Amino acid sequence: MDQELLKKLHSLAQLDRDAVSVYSEALPHVTDSEVKEKFTIFANQHQHHVEELSGAIERASGSAPALNVDAMGMVADWIVSFRSMLGEKGPLHAMHMAETYHNSRYKEAVGWDVGDADLASLLQTFYTEEQHHLSFIDDRLAVKSS
Repeated sequence: MDQELLKKLHSLAQLDRDAVSVYSEALPHVTDSEVKEKFTIFANQHQHHVEELSGAIERASGSAPALNVDAMGMVADWIVSFRSMLGEKGPLHAMHMAETYHNSRYKEAVGWDVGDADLASLLQTFYTEEQHHLSFIDDRLAVKSS
């Protein structure tokens, strides 16, 4: 696996690491039990993405990537925290923004020439999960607006 692809995979793993943090920030502000349950599932899926991508990176490079909440993750946490204070729809709006970005990144990733069918399948699976996250949030925002 070439260095450019490793950097891209590391960036995705970092994105998912930050997503775990963002969901953790949003969850205490969620009052709707269904949304809380889905957000917990989504956070766990993002953690799974981190683990799988980190494993792929480690197998290819020989070392596990260092992943901590980075500056973008801290900004995202702050935005989620602020938006979450704005009422019941705040966490949904904040996570909509985050998941829209995640979807764009994974849409790009499924187009990469990764040279490995298993990794390509993994990226497609993760993109499908990201689409599901965004679809749920879109649906909940539509219901809340009615």
